[in-house]
Amino acid sequence: MTITDTRSLLDPVATDEFMAEYLERKVLHLQRNDPRLVDGIFDLDSMGHCLQYARPHLTSAVRVIAPDGGGDRSAEMRDAAAQNPNGGVAMARSAFAERHTIIFAGAEDYWPSVERIVMDLRRVLRSNVRCNVYCTPPASQGFDTHVDAHDVLVLQTSGSKTWRLHDVDHDLPLERSSFASEMFPRLANSLPDHGEPTREVVLRPGDVLYLPRGVPHSAASTDQHSVHLTIGLYPLRIHELLARIGDLVAFQRVELRRRVPL
Repeated sequence: MTITDTRSLLDPVATDEFMAEYLERKVLHLQRNDPRLVDGIFDLDSMGHCLQYARPHLTSAVRVIAPDGGGDRSAEMRDAAAQNPNGGVAMARSAFAERHTIIFAGAEDYWPSVERIVMDLRRVLRSNVRCNVYCTPPASQGFDTHVDAHDVLVLQTSGSKTWRLHDVDHDLPLERSSFASEMFPRLANSLPDHGEPTREVVLRPGDVLYLPRGVPHSAASTDQHSVHLTIGLYPLRIHELLARIGDLVAFQRVELRRRVPL
């Protein structure tokens, strides 16, 4: 019964249906509320075991985010871990008790149950896939409303979390572009206004939420804690393919390797 691959992650929606009807097109919410589906994937006990035995906090793989916009305390945890690995574990547990969100980045690199799901998604979707695990205390919110520049599949594994979704302002945004690099400094002192949420979804164990990139959203735990997997999809996009083709042609044609005329 436990989710181990793409088919069981998306069930009852068939994989072909997901790719044809939802991928890069629209939000999908699978309301299953069945803890058996996520048994053994990653829960609060897993958080302690992962810190104790896999020790991702000795690298930059674990982040600690203070509640209510209090900032990133990951450096403090790494300093504590540098002095004593168990000190980093104790700091993370204490921070969680104080309503900090603990993030396990790239969990597929050191947690087998996450690795199985990610590897099958890579095979089926022909895409790079990465997974972060978010452990959030009750009545807490790690991040304000924001837009991800990659698609995400959210799998709730423990507790519950409320997701607030807004209308899309810009379809399929890019992470980086020369235009964005020029504009970001000008916008540094302004925050986008996404308006009021147009949809609210509560995820419980076994539930899945798919968000195409560009959907503004925020998420906060309910009166329960929350543990969920945020699985990011990073496909090769058409503009990236064209750029690579251009590079290949430039290897053959010297005129394409010259500077743009003044």
